[in-house]
Amino acid sequence: MTGKEKNYNMKKLKKRYLIVIIMCMILLLIGITYKIYAKYVLSENIIAFHIDKLMEDKVKPTIDAIDPDNNDTSLTDEEHYTNKNTTIDYEDNIKVETAKYWYNKDEKEFYGEGNNFESGTTFVDEGWYKIEVVDIFENRNTVILLIDKTAPTINADAINISDETKNRSTSSSIDSSEFKMWFNSDVNLSEYDKYGIQYTCYKVNENEPMFNSVFAEKRDIGKGAIDVWNLTTKNYYFITATDLCSNKSALVIAIDKIKPNILTLSTNYAESNEDITIKYNDDFSGIKSAKYSFDVNADSFTTYADITNDTILSDNGYYRFILEDIAGNVNEYTVAIDKLSPVISLKPDEKEVEIYANTTNDTIKETTDITLTTSDNFAIDYNEYWYNPNSDSFDGNGTKFDNGKKLTDEGYYKITSHDTFGNTTTIIVLLDKTPPEVTVTYHKKRDISLTNTRDILRNGGVYNG
Repeated sequence: MTGKEKNYNMKKLKKRYLIVIIMCMILLLIGITYKIYAKYVLSENIIAFHIDKLMEDKVKPTIDAIDPDNNDTSLTDEEHYTNKNTTIDYEDNIKVETAKYWYNKDEKEFYGEGNNFESGTTFVDEGWYKIEVVDIFENRNTVILLIDKTAPTINADAINISDETKNRSTSSSIDSSEFKMWFNSDVNLSEYDKYGIQYTCYKVNENEPMFNSVFAEKRDIGKGAIDVWNLTTKNYYFITATDLCSNKSALVIAIDKIKPNILTLSTNYAESNEDITIKYNDDFSGIKSAKYSFDVNADSFTTYADITNDTILSDNGYYRFILEDIAGNVNEYTVAIDKLSPVISLKPDEKEVEIYANTTNDTIKETTDITLTTSDNFAIDYNEYWYNPNSDSFDGNGTKFDNGKKLTDEGYYKITSHDTFGNTTTIIVLLDKTPPEVTVTYHKKRDISLTNTRDILRNGGVYNG
């Protein structure tokens, strides 16, 4: 090839090269990028340019969330929830122009121009984040990130109970074994989380709940902050609450509205004339405390002591019992024991003192009118008497009488007094107001009537001694 031809080819090659450069500059000016791959091919002293690919860039930057366990999650336009510190990495296939974030602790609302941050920045504060990464071609990736490390609160509020101690709440971990709460009323149950409840689950069981069993119900309430529902039936309720960031809380609610009771008593007030054995129980939550106080006259129950099952009550007097179960139900009993019989008092008209009698097999003999009075260390229920003028044999029902009853007719009386505990006293009284008549044969064959047993006839006369 001659020198003239070589110069011609070089001019032609330079002209082509200049055309390519001009085209690239034009494309860059209109915002389109081209990837140019130039290959120099030396063949017979000729340099050739070869363009492999021309491609427009519409790819957004990528944003990745990395937790402390190095789990990597690619974030998209949707919201992302986490309960861990989060490291944000971003990149672009060409070049990132800006990377900013906005933060609001309480609400998903963002204001201002945002804050610049580098790839690899770790976010630790709880709250809402808006993250936006833009490349040099204005491709934009915007994501919402919520960091919440706090478990929901499960609130249990007793209904129609003014005592504030009956309104309780918990934020126990689901792995905790100390989250049982007893109530003796209907319960309003609510779950709360600052950033929203995802769902709640509950299981109902009449017996002690099996916490690892499958839940009977799942309440999917969406992304609300509060869920309120009512519990009324005697049962165990196992509740879990899960918030948007998968933090969980658990609670066992147990409702027991039944009071504890003393099995050996049929009513809350009882009277007995025998010893009583105390047996008490509670059929659900269990006995928390059992206490009693004793007073002879029931005037004052101020000092209480613990009482155990199978305690025997034997002293005469009043007993006050207070039983409380774990759920807070309280039951009170009063027991009165009286094993003493009533006392029957007889006041003969011609005597200064009364005769006090309890049950006796001996007949009480008096010669003058008698006034009857009865008394008891607790209370008299009623008094009655039977009368037979000739013998101490009595049939039929007795005649009731009040204190002050006077016996005037000669004969036999059966007198019985009943107290309110079923104790009785019975006595037999013989009233004989007629002096005995004694006939004495005198040596002159003359009968003499003696009207006084203390008169002694001697030598035909009367010796009064």
